Amino acid sequence: MSKLRIIYPILLLLLFSGLPFQVLGGNSVNTNSYFSKLISQLKEATYQESATYNANTISVRIDNGNDDVEENINTGGIGYTSSDLELIADGADQIVGMRFNSINIPNGATITSAYIEFETDELNSGTTNLTFSGDAADNALAFSSTNKPSTRNKTTAVSWNNVPAWNTANEKHQTPDLSIIIQEIVNRSGWAPNNSIAI
Repeated sequence: MSKLRIIYPILLLLLFSGLPFQVLGGNSVNTNSYFSKLISQLKEATYQESATYNANTISVRIDNGNDDVEENINTGGIGYTSSDLELIADGADQIVGMRFNSINIPNGATITSAYIEFETDELNSGTTNLTFSGDAADNALAFSSTNKPSTRNKTTAVSWNNVPAWNTANEKHQTPDLSIIIQEIVNRSGWAPNNSIAI
């Protein structure tokens, strides 16, 4: 079983550029006064007064049996029914696709950390080098024979080289930080909260 965990902050910026100013007892400001010069300077600059970070963490599991697939790189065939995901050899090498739904992140949110967590099922491990990339889409479509993992436009990739052997059943393992992938997707103009992301 795999799940996607994403941590992002909501950044509250209090911005101001110039403030209304009136001299007590008058309706205008002398253009030569200290105060008018100060206001002029304020109008020429934008200030970031404060920033408050509210860390938000979401954890999303694959919720549909057809949302984790294995594509045989020799035949292009897609398997939907395996009880687990081999990374990456299962008779032949394969591309694994995982689609996570209802990702409730605002458009343009700053992603500070993201990873996928796997749980060990089988104990036969060999030298493994993995490459993760996302589907460069506003809302990732379900996998199909015409919409395979290999045929999708890709985001920036993240490598996980020399993955150590997974020798303990049910042990959990986390990928390297995938925030650059998630960031690229949620920065897309068409991204909206509760869209799907495919890796």
